[in-house]
Amino acid sequence: MRFTQLLRYFLDPRAPHGLGIRPLRALFGAEVAREDTTVEAEVRLDHPENDETPESADGAETFRASYLDIFIRHSGGAILVEQKLGAAESVEDANGTCVTQLARYSRAFQAGFPHYEGRSRKYFLTPTGRVPHDDDSWLVDSHAAWVARLADLLDDEGLSALGRFNLLSLLWELLVGPLAMDVRLEQLGRLADELLGEPKRYPSVRRRAVDLFPHLDLLLRIVKALP
Repeated sequence: MRFTQLLRYFLDPRAPHGLGIRPLRALFGAEVAREDTTVEAEVRLDHPENDETPESADGAETFRASYLDIFIRHSGGAILVEQKLGAAESVEDANGTCVTQLARYSRAFQAGFPHYEGRSRKYFLTPTGRVPHDDDSWLVDSHAAWVARLADLLDDEGLSALGRFNLLSLLWELLVGPLAMDVRLEQLGRLADELLGEPKRYPSVRRRAVDLFPHLDLLLRIVKALP
């Protein structure tokens, strides 16, 4: 939930983070990067008008409540983002059939937002780009790829001091959060101690560090850019 709200904030072009439409453009393209694009978190897909579960004529439940992590609406359509940090997709028995969470979300979105038919993109966001179980209508994306694309914004000469500071804060949060680097910090620290003690061992120590944390160069770039 914390990272969902964090991403929602930084994707909102009207939020006071100093980045404007840049994150939207970096992650989803120029057609989405507009000031009037709206970004919401925890949006109910199956019945957007209220929180009551829709029912069929015989009173049986049609959809279980389906809350999407991030819902982006822009002039050309919609973008759905469902992120999983560690847990697997939930699987439920619906009318005797096993249905994964993403498949259920797809059906709920089609029912709740039919006007976006053919004008939407759906992303399954995980730290490493895990493939969905049985719904290939969701594009695979990763927090690692998001970090890399957002880090390119550091080269934007038009970025304000506030925007740069907040961007660095976001990148750091993603590195030590969804990418699960936190469990490896101690090991990286030991490698740093080895390197400081014996600088001539840099090549071998660096190889071990990259094996431990493939995004090491990006991490070092962020550390170097910190004020």
